[in-house]
Amino acid sequence: MTTMSTATDETAPKLPRPPLGARPIVELTGVTAGYRGQSALDGISLALPGGCMVAVVGPNGSGKSTLLKLLLGLVVPWSGMVEVFGQTPRATRRRVGYVPQTGAGDWSFPVTVGEVVMMGRYGRLGLFSRPGRLDRMAVAAALEQVGMAEHMDEQVGELSGGQRQRVFLARALAQQPELLLLDEPLVGVDAVTEQDVYGLLAGLRDRGVTVLFTTHDLSTLADHFDLAVFLNRRVVAFGRPEDVVTEEHLRTAYGPRMSLVQIGGRFFAVDTGAHHD
Repeated sequence: MTTMSTATDETAPKLPRPPLGARPIVELTGVTAGYRGQSALDGISLALPGGCMVAVVGPNGSGKSTLLKLLLGLVVPWSGMVEVFGQTPRATRRRVGYVPQTGAGDWSFPVTVGEVVMMGRYGRLGLFSRPGRLDRMAVAAALEQVGMAEHMDEQVGELSGGQRQRVFLARALAQQPELLLLDEPLVGVDAVTEQDVYGLLAGLRDRGVTVLFTTHDLSTLADHFDLAVFLNRRVVAFGRPEDVVTEEHLRTAYGPRMSLVQIGGRFFAVDTGAHHD
């Protein structure tokens, strides 16, 4: 079993983690956005501090992916303001890494693992520049971190879903981001990969990288995240996991069929099948 390395470059500066009340690096104020005339987010306001792991939780269609796309500058809000590092998302795109959902994109064409990860360096290259030694070193280091160094020359289309997700994570790491956005990155991966990913992200967080992670898994919030956002087209609740994960917030975010069950100190969302008119 290939495992990820939680070690990071010893030459990189270890940044102190700021308090949760520090100046936000992500701010959304009264933001409404959507697609083809249908809103996905309605008037949301949110401020996220730097150097934290933040979970974004909500049902399908709640606007989680739209939130990430707003921060990437891929979606323009219909109203309201979005700022990343105090600037527009497009102005800070090079400072933001992104890991899409498993299966996003068509990888059937011939491209190697190394070539995919090198895509994370393109934002740092000039228009006509070619990758140099530092770029190749960054790619090799990123693949080593996710336990995929030995697969560098393999075709991405031949990898398993879990291996491909590791490659997408390596591509984001090669960019050396200050803000890392992950859209349900653990769907379909094995338990070892899940723990490896959480360990790697915790190491990045401890070095000052802000991690924003969409998920359906409530049981991981207290163990791995500093803050949690419950989202369903608007912000239902935002704060520390122990304050956010409540029966009231769960029902508001997921609807009356869902109940919160506590087992051994961990919380699980359970579909009770009960309908309320």
